[in-house]
Amino acid sequence: MRLGIDFGTTRTVVAVSDRGNYPLVSFRDERGTWIEWFTSRIAASDGAIAFGHHADALRGHPEAWHLTSIKRLLAHSAPDTPIDIPGVGAIGLLDLLGRYLASLASELRSDSTNVTVGKRERLEAMISVPANANSNQRFITLEAFKLAGFDVIGMINEPSAAGVEYAHRFVRNPESPRQKEYLAVYDLGGGTFDAAAIRIAGMRHEIVSSEGVERLGGDDFGQILFDMVVHELGDADLAPESLATLVDEVRDRKEALNPNTRKLLIDATVAGADCDEVVVQVGDFYERCSPLVDQSIGCLERVLERLPDVEEVDGVLPKSVATIYLVGGSSTFPLVSRVLRERYGRRVQRSPYPHGAVAIGLAVASNPEEPYFVRETLTRHFGVFREADGGARVVFDPIFVKDSALVRNGEPLHAERRYRPAHNVGHFRFVECASVSSSGDPDFGVTPWEAIVFPFEPELQGRRSLSKLPVERRDPETTDTIVERYACDANGIVTVSLRSEESQYEKTFRLAGTLGG
Repeated sequence: MRLGIDFGTTRTVVAVSDRGNYPLVSFRDERGTWIEWFTSRIAASDGAIAFGHHADALRGHPEAWHLTSIKRLLAHSAPDTPIDIPGVGAIGLLDLLGRYLASLASELRSDSTNVTVGKRERLEAMISVPANANSNQRFITLEAFKLAGFDVIGMINEPSAAGVEYAHRFVRNPESPRQKEYLAVYDLGGGTFDAAAIRIAGMRHEIVSSEGVERLGGDDFGQILFDMVVHELGDADLAPESLATLVDEVRDRKEALNPNTRKLLIDATVAGADCDEVVVQVGDFYERCSPLVDQSIGCLERVLERLPDVEEVDGVLPKSVATIYLVGGSSTFPLVSRVLRERYGRRVQRSPYPHGAVAIGLAVASNPEEPYFVRETLTRHFGVFREADGGARVVFDPIFVKDSALVRNGEPLHAERRYRPAHNVGHFRFVECASVSSSGDPDFGVTPWEAIVFPFEPELQGRRSLSKLPVERRDPETTDTIVERYACDANGIVTVSLRSEESQYEKTFRLAGTLGG
């Protein structure tokens, strides 16, 4: 069975590729209710770990531990980063995510969904990551799906998948000439925001530009509402488990908002407060959320500014942009639609299935009979800090530049640096970032990784610990030639091979650790 799986911050949505149809998978939760997602929640109680709907059933349990957003940990954690679970112990992040996805696979094979999967039937999955995901996040996501028993047939960025869903649903004759050739995707999920400009030419989709914010989504709107409620409760002495229950109550009320809602009534008794309810004026709530919506629009407009024909403006959108396509569960937040339509008018369109658009697009892309070709680009700059001017200053060397095509002429991105070092040992400080300043320095969305240490001198090669070795100057005329080879695969995962030419000593690294020993 071929599936499109959108692993989200608060919910995981699955669509099936079934002979040209792409229905969403419905799961039966602990109350017997059918819903079109598998909750991205992990919980533990009495020494046992629960996932998805089983974890949801522990909401309000006074002694339960909850992890409501494992996806948000991926951007700044290594695969073996320990997650301490009370009563269970420490589990590596990759292992824990793999267990969560294994529980998803188990549910798909059970009788708790609206699909029938044989016990030995292969689960072939097209998966996605946020456009702004760094190399480490992409690697952990890919490996976790493999650990869970899925056969991963491809991984594309979430806005790209939404573009496929749009084209499949609305572009009736993809081969006909189109006056408006670009689609702007506004993807607001539970924890991340992505914007992308996609050129649609027939069945070919080319990502022109993309940008994202790794911590901006429905969870942040919920946190604002939670803070307002806690402020209204004043000095109420609330236990940690009561606060956790209140978080869930606030999330439920926030998700029930509609454009006509004027006030929110929050049940305070779930937190053991003296009052029955807290009243929050929706206007006040929206006012506090406005800076976040403005941040997302700023991100979208930076993407639109990079279109080739940006000087042709119809109102505030380039003439060649067909629409701004709203996807992601949090795009239904009423303030989002209101602000976008005030700014862009009728050229704003929401997917009929905003929470499922990415999963449906993935399922469509997984179907060999739907020959969509998605040409992805690198969504972040990748480079390394180096000395310059004889050590007088440090500069950023951009190895791979944002918006570069991930595959060129059938080959992934490659780069090479060759030099004679001026030190006995090299400390390589790699960085990914969303943007670079006019002076060439990383200035937004910077993700630094631990330094990789490589011995330049033959007598140091093979030593287990080099990090504490003092760095000493050497005459470049006497040192070995060092070759750095970089490869960025179709999934945006970067590997680095460092080699000493004369001694033929070589090591291969990934940003979060060593691949080749």
